[in-house]
Amino acid sequence: MLILILVPIPAACSSSGKTKYMNKATGIIASEGFPNNYSNNVDCGFAIWVTKAERVTLSFDFFNLEPSHNCSSDYVEVFDGMGSDGPSLGRFCGNTLPPTVETTTNFGHMFIRFVSNGVGQYPGFKASYKTSCK
Repeated sequence: MLILILVPIPAACSSSGKTKYMNKATGIIASEGFPNNYSNNVDCGFAIWVTKAERVTLSFDFFNLEPSHNCSSDYVEVFDGMGSDGPSLGRFCGNTLPPTVETTTNFGHMFIRFVSNGVGQYPGFKASYKTSCK
């Protein structure tokens, strides 16, 4: 007997720099090539845009990026809104699992930016998001 286990495939960020748009109530995101090492010189994002009157909560399942002072080398930054011009909810690097991050308004918008510099490659990150009425 064959048993199939369906595992959701994460939307992956790529070195092309394009933003991935997510509009489902739940989803999984990851760095390019996860669980293998990501490339150098990546700058890409995930825009989560769901129904208004919902908050977005992001939880990291795995996290291993290049450590640096003030997360100035490789990092993941989470923004409240549809782009990196919104208020920052946190910038994360190194290998400590970041805390759960939630938008502050019920507009259902979150932007996650992943940046890597020109040296050092690490396994990256995997995170899941969900929406909820608050």
